[in-house]
Amino acid sequence: MTPPTTATRHLFTFILDHAGGTYLSQYKGRTANEALRAWLAREPAKLEALIKSRFAGHLARKWAEADGLVALSAVTNVWCRTALLPRGLALLNIIKTSP
Repeated sequence: MTPPTTATRHLFTFILDHAGGTYLSQYKGRTANEALRAWLAREPAKLEALIKSRFAGHLARKWAEADGLVALSAVTNVWCRTALLPRGLALLNIIKTSP
């Protein structure tokens, strides 16, 4: 009997620009949205100390409630999300780094 297979988990690179800083991290997921959920579960709490705002709660609420990622035109495997936070615009780019 063959063991059940799981869908391939891809590596995604996250580039966040907010409050004068650029923050990079990588997470795996079967889709960009799944990797984004992993990012939201771990990164905002770490970043909150760096940018000294209520970043984690605002970002998680805004992006968890939104319709989804926006695919950038003219390129493949690249998505973007934005949120207006108390300290300004947060821009997150997600790039599928591995096939």
